[in-house]
Amino acid sequence: MLSRILVATDGSEASDRMIECATGLRRVGSREAILVHVFNVRTVGGLYESLKALMLPRLEAQRGLLQAAGFEVVVETPLGIPFVEINRLADERSCALVVVGSLGESLIGELLLGSTAHSVLQNAVVPVLLVRLEITDDEDDGRRCRAIGEDLFAHILFPTD
Repeated sequence: MLSRILVATDGSEASDRMIECATGLRRVGSREAILVHVFNVRTVGGLYESLKALMLPRLEAQRGLLQAAGFEVVVETPLGIPFVEINRLADERSCALVVVGSLGESLIGELLLGSTAHSVLQNAVVPVLLVRLEITDDEDDGRRCRAIGEDLFAHILFPTD
């Protein structure tokens, strides 16, 4: 049912937490993951190839998180408007689900998650799993990011009429 998923990332620690949460989808049959980082055409300009080269090690690390959970992973790095490219790829690749994260606030320069997640939701062509993230202050380690509800299946709400 959910055999192929699209996971949108910005390469950040917050995205790592979202990916760790998304690995729980293996329990419901997810086998393939398309890991997508969209370079925003509005801000990247002629630096696409250079920025892509800088981002690839982070994407490989995130690919490793998914592979360690048993996913077959393809990495995509399109240039475009993030929500448009995410929804286009989800449709073209016949994904059953899009996974995005959101802090609920914008940390400038840190996340594609936030307004992009909102736009993906509003223009979704397939179901979207929004993983809520929060930044916490840890006395020992400084600032940390964690997924709220890290176990996707601990509490399930099934609204119906």
